[in-house]
Amino acid sequence: MKEVVSAIFINKKEEILILKRSPHKKHYPNLWDTMVGRKEENETIVEALHREIKEELGIEDFSIIKQSKTELYTEGDHQWNVTIFLCQMEKEGITLNDEHTKYKWLSLDKIKDENCSEPFLKDLRIMFKNGFSAE
Repeated sequence: MKEVVSAIFINKKEEILILKRSPHKKHYPNLWDTMVGRKEENETIVEALHREIKEELGIEDFSIIKQSKTELYTEGDHQWNVTIFLCQMEKEGITLNDEHTKYKWLSLDKIKDENCSEPFLKDLRIMFKNGFSAE
């Protein structure tokens, strides 16, 4: 079964970073999402998180605020285990790779008005089930 990391970034204004997936992506093209990536063999889940964030966002300096327990996601015949991380950048500066076409910061209540992938919305429900708080 695939192991996946999902990184939800928040800023000091308590806005969430959302990323528009490129049209060439196999899953959820042109939808808003968060940073998601597969864990590679011989890699810890935290190592996968750091590698994926550097690859997709060009960020090396960030802190992990929260980590979820591993969640099972199912869609059709596909299943994957996801560990969700709530993160904060140490300094601004995002450099997107070709997996995303743009990004923006939105408050949690405004994200529902965007065309988001269902797994991203599930990530948000899991991470913020008790309301929006980085504590």
